[in-house]
Amino acid sequence: GTEDCAVAALVTNVLALLQGEMRQRQVRAEVRVPATLPPVRGDRVLLEQVLLNLLSNSLQAMQATPQDQRVVEIDADVLDGRMRIRIADHGPGIDASLAEQVFAPFFTTKAGGLGLGLNICRTIVEAHRGRLSFADRPGGGTVFTLALEISPP
Repeated sequence: GTEDCAVAALVTNVLALLQGEMRQRQVRAEVRVPATLPPVRGDRVLLEQVLLNLLSNSLQAMQATPQDQRVVEIDADVLDGRMRIRIADHGPGIDASLAEQVFAPFFTTKAGGLGLGLNICRTIVEAHRGRLSFADRPGGGTVFTLALEISPP
């Protein structure tokens, strides 16, 4: 069901689910999500699923990253009246030649992976009238940006 979702709570819930995997993969999270942000409108379970998939991808992308650099950065702010949530990793980045395929069904850069994650994420985000995009992270890695509607006051 659709409800007002606090971004900080969405992030906290998902990080709690990934705690074991993050410990195992020796990745730490740096979260900059102000508690003062307005809520977003949406299905909490689906939005958490999107964040979970994006964060899982970030963890896997950093397998070969030196341990002291295995950091996933999560930040959120309001830009042009929309919520912008960014998830940045320090992995190898996504090859520009693959950029268009990343959101295609069954696309994967992971050996043995089904690659359903990003396609489903984009479908969920667009059903929320949002946008999901990615870019190279300055200094190496990938930044996924999730733009969502803010709840009407």
